[in-house]
Amino acid sequence: MNENQSKMGRPTIDLKERAKGLEEEFYTPEELAKELKVHYKTILNQIKKGTIKAYKIGNQYRIKKKDIQ
Repeated sequence: MNENQSKMGRPTIDLKERAKGLEEEFYTPEELAKELKVHYKTILNQIKKGTIKAYKIGNQYRIKKKDIQ
């Protein structure tokens, strides 16, 4: 058994290693509204229209910072 295998003979996965480069920064609609000095409902309306690309996670939206800048 080598260091890349578990006791059951399956390959192990180093999640920290795989996650490198996947870290991205996100805004909530409220954070983005504060940054742009508009009401957060304006941001939500723009998300619903498709003007702002956002990801829905459960019942919350997240906006990639790189998509805004």
